[in-house]
Amino acid sequence: MYEARQTSMTRVADLVRQGKMTLDEGNVEYVRIDKVRLVMRSLPASVRKALNEGVKAGKLGHLKKDGLKPEAYFHPLHKGTAIFMRENRQRAVWAATGKIIVPHSSLE
Repeated sequence: MYEARQTSMTRVADLVRQGKMTLDEGNVEYVRIDKVRLVMRSLPASVRKALNEGVKAGKLGHLKKDGLKPEAYFHPLHKGTAIFMRENRQRAVWAATGKIIVPHSSLE
């Protein structure tokens, strides 16, 4: 599995180097190959623009940042994976900070 992913990433990089694919298209393809890309820090404007164009074209999906859940770009068939990964990241942040956050509804 890892070798197939690595081969795909190398293929995309080669296509970009050869001029057969733009860098923006390459960024979209990288996310499609990885299935999910969590954004925990800022993205360069050009990369964000390319990914958002991929969302508009239907090649990618997007989930906005929600509290401690990071922003996510994902392959359209892997929305569930993106949601799962965001929730795991949120739990990891809670564990790292040592805080236990109880939803208000469970206090009633």
